[in-house]
Amino acid sequence: MKRAWTIILTAVKRRRPSLYALLNEGRPEALEDDVLVLKFPPGLEFQAAQVNRADNESLLSETLRHLTGREMSVSARVAEGTSAPQDAASEHATLLSKEELIDLLKKEFDARPIDDEAAR
Repeated sequence: MKRAWTIILTAVKRRRPSLYALLNEGRPEALEDDVLVLKFPPGLEFQAAQVNRADNESLLSETLRHLTGREMSVSARVAEGTSAPQDAASEHATLLSKEELIDLLKKEFDARPIDDEAAR
């Protein structure tokens, strides 16, 4: 099933782009009897819940039946653990004031202010 995932996603995208966007966040993990188990990373509970909605699960089951010839249902689950940690750069990011931003641009790029009135 993992090898066919790209084909399945493409077929879903044609019919329901919003479901495609949700599915793109998860990956097929197992085929338990006739249930395709999709695993979402920690923190993506909303996406998993949306995939498990009856209308989305129905469309995905139809697509699977069309592509594989096999009746399957879908179960979206969230992997255990905590959300992925932020990278170090975003952890220490701070908002700059207008003046601080201008000073930083001057320093980093040897930039200089342009008089808006003179440019017109």
